[in-house]
Amino acid sequence: MSYQYLCLIIILISHTIAFAKDDTEWATRCDTQGDKRCYLVQNVFLAENQQRLAGLAFSQQGKDTIALVSVPLGVDLATGVQIQVDDMTPLKVNYQMCNPQGCHGGIAVSRTSLNAMLKAKKLTVFYQEPLGRKIGIPFAVKQFKTSWEKFKVDPQWRTVKSNDSL
Repeated sequence: MSYQYLCLIIILISHTIAFAKDDTEWATRCDTQGDKRCYLVQNVFLAENQQRLAGLAFSQQGKDTIALVSVPLGVDLATGVQIQVDDMTPLKVNYQMCNPQGCHGGIAVSRTSLNAMLKAKKLTVFYQEPLGRKIGIPFAVKQFKTSWEKFKVDPQWRTVKSNDSL
């Protein structure tokens, strides 16, 4: 994954989208420059101060599904980040870069993992603090399957501007 591509993802998922409540819908963000890719995105924020705890973005690139993860600065970079779907073996994502918006990485998602996400009861992003405490951030999954199916047909079906919230 190129540095330019990852920078674009960071910009796309770093804007306020929604709190991850069980009925939260996913939104799309589309690049208006370059290859004009679109991403299905959800961020989870700390209620007290609106600090982003984690962000997930999915994109269909040809036959491949790509998952991109963003977490706050101050994480243990050596341990990476994990995407846990129900009780399946977690998907390990290595950090690719950090910037003032957080630390970011991406991974190709297998068809088996994507199918599990579409049926999931739980979708959690895990990362670790430098002192070893593991942090689990749950994402809303109730609308993920419906959102993904709409996204595959029309990637811009629910595009929101950076200052919009759901």
